[in-house]
Amino acid sequence: MSTSSLKLSGMGMMTSLGQGAESVCAAIRCGLSRPRPVGDVVVWDVDAQDEVPLIGHPVEGVTEGFQGLGRWSRLARLALADLIRYSALEAWPEEAWKRCGFLFCTPSLAPDRFSFHRAEAALLMERLLQAAKLPIPLESRLLFPEGESATWMALKAAGQQLSSGRWDRALLLSVDSLLDTSSLRWLAETRRLKGPEQPVGLMPGEAGVCLLLENPRRCLGRPEGTLLAVGMAEAPGEALSKARGTGRALSQAINEALTLTRHAPVGTVIGNLNGEEHRASAWGLALTQTPRSALPSDVREVWPAVSLGDVGAASTAVGLCYAARSLTRRHARPGHTLVWGVSDHGAQGAVLLDSPT
Repeated sequence: MSTSSLKLSGMGMMTSLGQGAESVCAAIRCGLSRPRPVGDVVVWDVDAQDEVPLIGHPVEGVTEGFQGLGRWSRLARLALADLIRYSALEAWPEEAWKRCGFLFCTPSLAPDRFSFHRAEAALLMERLLQAAKLPIPLESRLLFPEGESATWMALKAAGQQLSSGRWDRALLLSVDSLLDTSSLRWLAETRRLKGPEQPVGLMPGEAGVCLLLENPRRCLGRPEGTLLAVGMAEAPGEALSKARGTGRALSQAINEALTLTRHAPVGTVIGNLNGEEHRASAWGLALTQTPRSALPSDVREVWPAVSLGDVGAASTAVGLCYAARSLTRRHARPGHTLVWGVSDHGAQGAVLLDSPT
């Protein structure tokens, strides 16, 4: 599906590198990171024959003492507040909100990870909008509790609504934390945490990211990127690291997006590699199944998890923020920017961006 009617014209971020899309993206570009012990969680070090702290990327001073929905709320409110500042939403005329949508993207509410349900996530969405005093119509508020897949699905939904003329703009808010007690237990049980006994694993992180997407003829923000295409494919056999990534689904998603842009060359790639073998395998094999004319060997590769840890459902939104800032600041290499992701539940996706003009 083409999303060429969307302009990315605002962003807000709350991550372990701080609050503020400009500063967070600059820190990722510089390779900065702030890994630190995760509360009092420990793992066993065979060589030292002792317990050592689990290392992750918590948002210090913001999420301590909160679990589940409370943790999401803290991250989401600050990301939304940053977008309000970044795009001066308070100056919007009242008429602008009547044709504005809201898309809330969260982790999958699987019972092996969480004990709450969709209704509670929907209530959180309503409270976020009430707290921010954003008068978005009730019928224009959509919830996507689909994990890493959520942002791709939300982008497609926004593209349909803006293309049809039902909306002029949309706020997309993605949030996740792999650092609450239930998520850490879930990761430990599936042996996915990086540690002395598991060197091939992820470092848990957390983030809230908010994007402003607009019809190019109705922009109230400052366009920083054009969303060209979104591609998605399913690989249920590769869910939750149970199998090495084959690259087939990821290459299908990338090729779908490339086809919609007539295989124009890509200059920069941003992906959600997180230290796990199956994602690295999927990316490596996808490269062999993608036309080299569109994805040349000298493409620049950026992996935000190096700086932020694995931020789950927020990873694609982080990539889109970094891509847009790179295009605006002219840090991106010539050509389109590809943001790809592999989800925990088998779905794999790709988004292509270009400069705003």
